[in-house]
Amino acid sequence: MNDHDLFSQILVSHGFDAVQVSGLLSFVGAPEKLGAFVRIAGNTIPVLQEVQNILSACDPGHPIAPHLGSWLEICHAVPDLYNELLKEIPHIDSQSKTPGRPPLKGYFVENGLYTALWYVPADTQYRNNLVCLLAQICLAIETLRPIESSIHENEDAIYRATLAINASPAAFAGELAAMSVPVSLPWADDTQALHQSYLAWSDPAPIQTPGTLQMGGVMQYLEANLPADAIMTNGAGNFATWLHRFHRFTQYGTQLAPTSGSMGYGLPAAVGAKRLSPEKMVVCFAGDGCFMMHGQEFATAVQYDLPIIVVLIDNGMYGTIRMHQEKNYPGRVSATQLRNPDFAAYARAFGGYGERVETTEQFGPAYERAVASGKPSILHCLIDPEAITATTTITKLRESAMKSR
Repeated sequence: MNDHDLFSQILVSHGFDAVQVSGLLSFVGAPEKLGAFVRIAGNTIPVLQEVQNILSACDPGHPIAPHLGSWLEICHAVPDLYNELLKEIPHIDSQSKTPGRPPLKGYFVENGLYTALWYVPADTQYRNNLVCLLAQICLAIETLRPIESSIHENEDAIYRATLAINASPAAFAGELAAMSVPVSLPWADDTQALHQSYLAWSDPAPIQTPGTLQMGGVMQYLEANLPADAIMTNGAGNFATWLHRFHRFTQYGTQLAPTSGSMGYGLPAAVGAKRLSPEKMVVCFAGDGCFMMHGQEFATAVQYDLPIIVVLIDNGMYGTIRMHQEKNYPGRVSATQLRNPDFAAYARAFGGYGERVETTEQFGPAYERAVASGKPSILHCLIDPEAITATTTITKLRESAMKSR
């Protein structure tokens, strides 16, 4: 009887499900299969102490008894391993090849023993096998531990996997490749229904918002006229949802957008994209507040003759912040209103092309004139401040918030 079976017997004898135990422990003793995906998470020391208590209470006549020494040795090693890894943290951080990765020390101190092997340089991987094995035991205990129903009432609810599969990507892909493809997929009908739902959701035609300039109509025009390889850039704000929801990216290398909500990103990103790919159409989506973060970069586009097109959506406010103000403090508008310049005149002042767009019908011809100018262009699109998103208005947000009080 191997260690897997022996440890399974111990867990089953303490009330754990035999099928889950078998699946979860299937890779214990083969830590090389875990590769970089292995980690020890959460408060590991108490978990291993629990394992130690289970093993120590084992009947001397139990088949696992001859192996207790090795298991208990692992349990005893946890505090020492924890301390050694703490000592290694400065070295691990200094040798990290992961750009922007935060230091590990805070996580170690706050959450107990934790490591991810891709963070650890080669000279500290002498701990690899032990770390992998400990991770497997911890995963087994944590996954199999009964969950009280009340835990799901907490916003920090923990959800267990129905079937936990521990494998490296290569091993998992290898197993999948050996499987035969079923004749019919049980989820085929659901997939088709969900796809149709997506197509309907991303169709701008039915969208109606307050005001004479309908961004749904603007997106319809752009989707019909943009080349497939057009590069679309944006900063951060509610305005960006028009691009993200209604534009379908069909080629690689056609989106430049921040992942951290960085306002002002779209314009300099468009300048860089056009400089790198002058043969491609580059369109920047910007809100009025977003544009003013880095609006001076329009001068760079003019100086280097980079004919980008800026669709500048002006609602006279920091829209996202105003939205949250109305949701949480309805009627209390603070520091979100903007007094903007004439952005079309701003473009012309730098030597670019600028045009003011106030109705849906004006957008298409204005866009074509901007393209024909061969200059960096700003289409100053003035939308109704009520049109805070594609699905709601400022007034609706305020009324809903007031009712919930």
